[in-house]
Amino acid sequence: MELKWSRKIKKIEVALPLQILLVNVLILDIKQLICVVNIKQNGYVQ
Repeated sequence: MELKWSRKIKKIEVALPLQILLVNVLILDIKQLICVVNIKQNGYVQ
């Protein structure tokens, strides 16, 4: 039983950083999309 628990905990420890990375990437993508939309609406070119 103890081995199964430790394996589950290790999986969670590995999965959490991956989830955080995915969330950060999504946030960056959304910010870029918002920037692009704002530029198109305002007619600005970077």
